[in-house]
Amino acid sequence: MKKNLSSKESMAVGLLISILTDHTEANPIKAKQLLVELNDQIHIPNFVTDSKLRGYCNYLRSNAILPVISGSQGYFVTKDPDIILKQIKSLINRADAIDNCAEGLKIFYK
Repeated sequence: MKKNLSSKESMAVGLLISILTDHTEANPIKAKQLLVELNDQIHIPNFVTDSKLRGYCNYLRSNAILPVISGSQGYFVTKDPDIILKQIKSLINRADAIDNCAEGLKIFYK
């Protein structure tokens, strides 16, 4: 499901791709450093926030643009099917947990 990006968002996503493709499992980049690099290159202080970074990475994944992996070690790109499968399972587990939270909250919405 492609989202229409503004020109600034498209620029940020393009820069994100160029930065992430330099990072593998052996040299992941932490979110904080990724934000510094993106915002420095965009020349708009704090244009890319933590939330926007996650959204851009999700955009790259959900549109099969780039196999972005994220975890406690940071962000990186891989073509290793085992690592990609592990990320898929992690995303599915997180989605299930969010669904469970929503179901629990429904009790209070009456």
